[in-house]
Amino acid sequence: MHAITDGLIDEPVFTVYLERKGPVENVEGGVFTWGGVDTQNCAAHVDYFPLSSNSTWSFQVDSISLGNYSTTPVKSALSDTGSGAIFAPQADVDAIAKELKAVKELKAVKVGDNYALPCDGNPDLVFTVGGKPFPIKTENYVVDTGPKIIQGVKYCLLGIAPNRNIDKWTLGSPFIRQFCQIYDVGQKRIGFAQPISQP
Repeated sequence: MHAITDGLIDEPVFTVYLERKGPVENVEGGVFTWGGVDTQNCAAHVDYFPLSSNSTWSFQVDSISLGNYSTTPVKSALSDTGSGAIFAPQADVDAIAKELKAVKELKAVKVGDNYALPCDGNPDLVFTVGGKPFPIKTENYVVDTGPKIIQGVKYCLLGIAPNRNIDKWTLGSPFIRQFCQIYDVGQKRIGFAQPISQP
């Protein structure tokens, strides 16, 4: 990062905070803070973990669980601000979809390669890192694409998709909306903090 090597920022750290706005346009979606931790949008307590790669923001994950589904151990996961979903190995996506009773075909709902599921009442998707659970709420891992109501139930799309040809988890917007990401270049670690606007 040229800003760091050129001495343009105070510390070799940047923070990403994303708001959960839903399908809206022309509003701020979040904040990038260069040179430190975002103290306006992120809680003071930060849990830091060492990176497992010298070239990406990858870190070790102990386990991933949702309801009766769990996978252990997970080699690593990647925090990726450029991904609009969580990407996982195909077998894990299918197992999570089965646990959520998500479907590939649904009358009057264009599903495509995604899974459809009820928008509300789903369990947390929990990433355990360094022995600490980081739960992703259902509103962050489902995608509301507009009113699709069948027999009184509102349906959304699952924001977890296959990571094609890669046996790895990529944690995009759903994870980053749930937790501020603190990228510490100097100490080669990544930190997670609770957004102040969320409980």
